[in-house]
Amino acid sequence: MSKMATYLGLSLAQDLFEHCEKAATILQSSTLTQSGGRDTINLLRSVLTQLGTNEVFERKWTMAKQMAASLDLEIPTLPRVRQPSRRAVEAGANDAPPNYESFQEMIYHDFKSALKGLEEELARRFDGVGLQTMILIEDVLCSATAGSIVDEKIQELTQALGDDLDKATLTHELQVLKSAVKDAKTVEDVRKWMKTLQKETRQMFPETMKLLCIATCAATSTATAERSFSTLRRLKTWLRTSMTQARLTHLAILHCHREISLDVDAILREFIGANELRRKTFGNL
Repeated sequence: MSKMATYLGLSLAQDLFEHCEKAATILQSSTLTQSGGRDTINLLRSVLTQLGTNEVFERKWTMAKQMAASLDLEIPTLPRVRQPSRRAVEAGANDAPPNYESFQEMIYHDFKSALKGLEEELARRFDGVGLQTMILIEDVLCSATAGSIVDEKIQELTQALGDDLDKATLTHELQVLKSAVKDAKTVEDVRKWMKTLQKETRQMFPETMKLLCIATCAATSTATAERSFSTLRRLKTWLRTSMTQARLTHLAILHCHREISLDVDAILREFIGANELRRKTFGNL
């Protein structure tokens, strides 16, 4: 690294990706809620806005100049302005090259462009109608279990889902949930409670079951399944080319569900007791 521009670029990139990586880790959590994902993205947007201010960039520029002086790095200058070719001019290209007064202004413009592109991508992914509907489903279910049934939210949810949802039936079901479900703070808690009921009993909550099916199939709750594909690259290496599909599947499950505690003694007993040779080799556990 012999140039100050390299150090400055790495420093800006570190600030940018550090916050994005934290948000990505939260969004991939298996326990993430819809409202939690929304709040995470809103916080990330505020952080990115703060990074794009002139005061923060001036501070980073000053730190880069001090580091360049201590490491005897080359101070960057503006590159030579390249005029468009005659062929481009004849073809009608009239895009004049930007005229910057200093290298600092040029880097700040590029950094702002990167922040703008990131903000546009966040808006495209998280400002859609679908995510707002998922958040509304979560609010309706969690509010009901907390003892508060908001008719305005139910009406808004019914309009969003159209004929797939019956408002009157859903309101009656939420009244039952209000008295039956306790300490349910997320949709997952409601789903677990519903799972404890018999199949015939669950038929008393047709509209609630619809909402649970939609909520649990949303993108924020399927990160565990997507994570298994990322795991394959670390498990199926060139040193394990002879691994069978069954072993690969078992390793992927163990890797993706590391939070589940296992009874090692029970596993050892099952392994040793599989045949006589193992019992003679390892003995009784």
